Amino acid sequence: FIGGGPGSSWTFYPPLSVEGQPELSLDTMVLGLHTVGVGS
Repeated sequence: FIGGGPGSSWTFYPPLSVEGQPELSLDTMVLGLHTVGVGS
């Protein structure tokens, strides 16, 4: 992952926090999910 692991689990529920995710790890994970969906 880029910059560490994402702040959510495999269910993609957002973390219960007022702070955002400044890293690109969660964005990269969502982009990969979209890429797999388009490729299938």
